[in-house]
Amino acid sequence: MPPMKSLLKPDTLHNTYMSLLDKQYPQMAISLCTTARRDPLGLWRRWGFQCLRAGDYPAARDKLEMCLKSKQYNQAILDEIINTLRTVCRPSWLRLLISQSWSQT
Repeated sequence: MPPMKSLLKPDTLHNTYMSLLDKQYPQMAISLCTTARRDPLGLWRRWGFQCLRAGDYPAARDKLEMCLKSKQYNQAILDEIINTLRTVCRPSWLRLLISQSWSQT
């Protein structure tokens, strides 16, 4: 963790919470981001895609849903989710996930 004085610099702060997320401290990263009054959508997105690639689909849905509520990322996130699912899942699993997703909304 860098010294507190250097956390006042936006680049250092950004690198710190991304590092926390990568080191499996997502709640701490989100907390630091919101405490610093930064938009945590990028963290939710990255955390969601980590869950998606790991096969933890319910957790991925929870995280990525935070991004989908924002108008700024909506279509881009949907496209990236579908492309990631195409590379991570087998076709039969992809159809099942999509059908479950639609039935739950």
